[in-house]
Amino acid sequence: REATTVRAVRSMDATVGHGVICTLDECARRAKEADGHEVSIRTLGVLERFDTDTERGTLRATSKSASGADDVHIDVDFSAVRRDEDSAFDGAVRTGSRVCVIGEARRVGDEALFEIRARVVRAMDGLDMRAYGKALEIRRKFLGETPP
Repeated sequence: REATTVRAVRSMDATVGHGVICTLDECARRAKEADGHEVSIRTLGVLERFDTDTERGTLRATSKSASGADDVHIDVDFSAVRRDEDSAFDGAVRTGSRVCVIGEARRVGDEALFEIRARVVRAMDGLDMRAYGKALEIRRKFLGETPP
């Protein structure tokens, strides 16, 4: 009986993705499919809006999404991001900057609204998006992953 329990835990761990690399529309799709649970994600976006009082902002897709949508936006709660001398948050939070966000995506309420609760934010200005997209495609192919 103990071996069965250990095996069940191992198989459950194997299905839980941590910091899954995805586009903004894939983040929204993952959150929708999670049936109210949070999903761990890592994504890129352009910071379109940031309110220092509420610590909330909006990310816009950095390129055309996999679904073909040009206008993908998602709200982000930055309140959980560290703000000390070792944090890169202050340098990353400028409207118009490309940022990498690691956190949890979740559905908000009963509506089709989604948000990301950011844990880590890094500036990604200067990143070659064509090379990044190609690297992500090659990585997924090598690991046998399908886009989330």
